[in-house]
Amino acid sequence: MSRDLIQTFREQFEGEPEFGLFSPGRVNLIGEHIDYCGGLVLPMAIDRGTFGLVSGNDSDLIRIQSTRFSKSIEISLSEKKTNSHWSDFVVGVVCLLGKQYSLSGFNICVDDNISAGGLSSSASFSILLAMAALKVAGIGLQNDAEKLSLARLCRQVENDFVGLSCGIMDQASVVLGGVIRLDCEELSFSRINIDFQDHQLVIIDSGKERTLAGSKYNQRVNEINEILALLQMEYALDNLCALTTDELDRAARFIGDEKLVRRMRHVVSENARVNRATLALGAGDLGTFGGLLSESHESLRMDYEVTGFELDTLVEISRSQAGVLGARMTGAGFGGCCIALVEKSRVEEHNRQVEARYLARTGLTAKFILANESAGAGDWPVQDFRSV
Repeated sequence: MSRDLIQTFREQFEGEPEFGLFSPGRVNLIGEHIDYCGGLVLPMAIDRGTFGLVSGNDSDLIRIQSTRFSKSIEISLSEKKTNSHWSDFVVGVVCLLGKQYSLSGFNICVDDNISAGGLSSSASFSILLAMAALKVAGIGLQNDAEKLSLARLCRQVENDFVGLSCGIMDQASVVLGGVIRLDCEELSFSRINIDFQDHQLVIIDSGKERTLAGSKYNQRVNEINEILALLQMEYALDNLCALTTDELDRAARFIGDEKLVRRMRHVVSENARVNRATLALGAGDLGTFGGLLSESHESLRMDYEVTGFELDTLVEISRSQAGVLGARMTGAGFGGCCIALVEKSRVEEHNRQVEARYLARTGLTAKFILANESAGAGDWPVQDFRSV
């Protein structure tokens, strides 16, 4: 984080924080752009995320100091109006939680060390805000079912208040933590124990910025809805991921439109890749898993068209390095990050080569994060904020 958050809290609110929270970011290992299609996803919560120091303030106001945005805002508990600003997350959380619970005002000082697109900084932020509001109100999350209920609420915040038609993956990963295989239709999950053995998962930030609400993300969601409406005239489908790879050729003839066929092909094949990836990881077959990462990227590039020059360049350069088992974009795309599974002994050289060659081809500086698994959002000791 940028500085001593405790001191920032004292200066802003003229008092001491009562408790601290941490809400992780997440990296999606595989299963991209299918959480809003009722598909399977394999996200991992990471040890980068959003930190918050909190105290009650005996008012009807939420006072927020964000060191990331160098801004202070005040939001009334009764506020319902959005204004295309990061404060819309606050308005959404307060509005939706306020329908279920009696909330109280609080002060919160927020910072993060995510610093890269595609790692669910928005879900991390909204989950942190919601947990702060609940804790000030004396309400705890007792089990996974209650955590998933909070994930659904924070998804609704992004859908209805921020304007992004996202699925449930990001919020579920952030609040549950670890590595999970999540069925986004049933909202059921299983925890996956992953051993990357002598390899390291490297997150590479492309430096290409984007906002999902302003990208073609919502356009892709609309295309999926169009495909599903067409197929439901022929198939009994609740979601597109209920279609199997064996049914693709017949379904393609029924849809007709070549672009929509490619979108469908990505969704159905990506859902199958999650199953294959889960089996490969369970068997310790990192070679197969790495190959599936690369397959996923090609599908996202050719069929779903959400990668772009920067991410394609990063993946291409990374794959060409010795000791790399596979690489792909992660997150929604249109900029943001990719991941690579790299032999530990070669990570330093891999990063040096990728940085130099990517800069030469794009003029952008790549940044590298060595991803480690994290628990889900929850308490973080106040005294530890000085050392984060």
